[in-house]
Amino acid sequence: MTEEESLTLVAHRFSNEAFELAKAFVAGDGDGDELKAKAAELRERLPEISSQMGSLPDAERADANRTLSDANLDIGYVLAGGNVPSSIRLHHVLSEG
Repeated sequence: MTEEESLTLVAHRFSNEAFELAKAFVAGDGDGDELKAKAAELRERLPEISSQMGSLPDAERADANRTLSDANLDIGYVLAGGNVPSSIRLHHVLSEG
């Protein structure tokens, strides 16, 4: 695995973690305060992860940045108690429910 692949993998894993958290929030799984605390932890990690993406080639960086943008929207959705726009992927979950 190259460094670029591992950074891209880091971005996607982080984004998936944020998405799973947002889906749990929407489904009412777990304690809302605990989910918000986890979202706050993820929000604190986001700048560090984002800063590493600058070393990726343009094509990989664009994908990683979109992925992290989705994560940021999902995190923000949980932190705001669902009172802000969601990511497109979370919107699909909301539409199905």
